[in-house]
Amino acid sequence: MKYIGFICSKVKGMEGSSQAAAVFVSMNKLFDEYVICFPEKENFICELSSDSDSGSDSEGEGPTAGCVNHTFSVVKNYEQFLQLSDQPAKKSDLHCYLEQPVLPWSQDFDALTWWCTAGARYPILSRMARDFLAIPVSVASSYEAFYTEARPADEHVVCLKPELMNALVCSRSWYSKH
Repeated sequence: MKYIGFICSKVKGMEGSSQAAAVFVSMNKLFDEYVICFPEKENFICELSSDSDSGSDSEGEGPTAGCVNHTFSVVKNYEQFLQLSDQPAKKSDLHCYLEQPVLPWSQDFDALTWWCTAGARYPILSRMARDFLAIPVSVASSYEAFYTEARPADEHVVCLKPELMNALVCSRSWYSKH
């Protein structure tokens, strides 16, 4: 986000900061959609609560063993309650990621490798990165992005199914390299 802010301010001047803010708002909205679709944090909380119930079902010998097990179970539940309630409001993966210091620029930086190692720290964000990094970059799509004149659509191309169109675009850029 810092790089986006930098580039927007270089290209657009004062107007660039509002554009960078719009990108940040859009990224937050997209992140929120991923949280709704993939609620990994809820699974973690459920695992904690299911572990707390397992200690109370054990049977001991004699009447005092049951009392000790029950007391231990209550203490265990209390410790979990403290862990959940004493923690400050948790920040999202996105906010934690953006607060990290920027890595120094490197020619041999590999984004895929970095996300593989950082995936455990940022589970939702790594899923977003995986989805975005899986999008093939094509020569045709970059040309189309800068072509502003209206053109008639080719009838054969319009009738193609999305899967076939994707295959054609990907193979076209692959074919031009070989």
